[in-house]
Amino acid sequence: YEPTGAIWTSLGCIDPSPSGLITRLYQIGIGIVGGLILLIKVPQIVIAYNSGDPEKIKDAQSGVWSIAGGLLLLVFATIVLETLGVHVIGLPSGFI
Repeated sequence: YEPTGAIWTSLGCIDPSPSGLITRLYQIGIGIVGGLILLIKVPQIVIAYNSGDPEKIKDAQSGVWSIAGGLLLLVFATIVLETLGVHVIGLPSGFI
């Protein structure tokens, strides 16, 4: 899907319409939040596992499951929004 009037940049094809800009900002925001979670939580979990303390290891395992659950929630929310947007509302594919 390439919108009419799209601008090609080093970040890819950007739709200059208001909805296109909002969509692109949403995508960039999700990427930044995901990167920050990885940069902050993964080292904490690794340090907790290496500490040898059973309580910290249990907390680290809980953190791993929380990250996995959040990732699955994000993936399924995106799938649901894409499905509703394309098949129910009739938005062009790739809008979300």
